[in-house]
Order: sequence, then C-alpha cells, then structure tokens
Amino acid sequence: MNNAFPIFVLTLIIFVTLPAPANSAKIGDSLPITLPSLFDNKKMISSNQFKGKVLYVDFWASWCLPCRKSLPQLNELRKRLTSNGKGFEVLAVNLDGKPSEALEFLNKYPVNYPVVYDATGKYPKLYGVRGMPTSYILDPQGRIQYVHSGFKNSDIKKIEALVHEMLP
Repeated sequence: MNNAFPIFVLTLIIFVTLPAPANSAKIGDSLPITLPSLFDNKKMISSNQFKGKVLYVDFWASWCLPCRKSLPQLNELRKRLTSNGKGFEVLAVNLDGKPSEALEFLNKYPVNYPVVYDATGKYPKLYGVRGMPTSYILDPQGRIQYVHSGFKNSDIKKIEALVHEMLP
C-alpha cells in the first residue's frame, strides 16, 4: 500500500487549517531567495538574478500531487514566453526531505528552468507557505504581484494572462 496519499492528505489538512503566519509574504513585498541548485549544490541561484524579468517562484515537493501537473505546464509556459524573447523565468524551490526524492520526480517530470533545494525549510517558514504548490509571481522589480496556492489545469491560463500583464 502506498503511504504517500495519507501523508499528503494529513499535510494538506494541517496546512489548510493553520492560520497564515504573521510574516506571510504579501503583495508588494520582495521575495529574496538564495539557495543551491538542486543539480549542483555548489552553484547558488538567487531570485535577485532575475530582476528585470517577471519571475514565477514555485514552492513544490515530490509528494505533491498537483505538482505533477503544474511543473510540466510551467515548463511549457516558460518555453512559450522565452522563445520570443519575453522577460520571463520560473524558479522552482524544492522542499523534499532528500534531494534524491526531487531528482527522481524530475526524471519523470523534467523541466528546463532553474530548480533550487531548500534543505532547511527556511523559505516556506519565512514567507508563510501553507500548501503545495504555492507560487508567487514577481514583477520585474522583484515585488510580489500575485500569490497562488494549489494547481489545477485551468490555472495556467490565468497565470499566463497575469504574466503577460507584467511583461516589460
């Protein structure tokens, strides 16, 4: 029997019933993140590297069922928006207990955007992430303009429209 589903449901119940932390990231806040690349832990990647672009910061985990849909769709969105020179990037922040779990997931659901690994869980606590996936769309100045929790297939159209509104 697969134990992942009961753990997912319990985690979801805990996240949904907890009040948002007082330090939750809000519209207009900056969202500085600096973490090692999942693929090369000696290479640091920072959200500040993407100033001047619209940045979609996506907190995810391998046990997250909606992430199986969101990561490939974000990959396609990035492909569409970067192929014609638009100023857009995705930064995925993995929150698995072990990097190997994330790497195994990405073997099944590959992406072409930067993926970092938060070994300590510092950033979800810092920004008040309450469920998986939780995403933030940052404007070219690095300020949060939209917060999105969860994912269903129809979400990508709204996300793309929001990104288009912010593109330089």
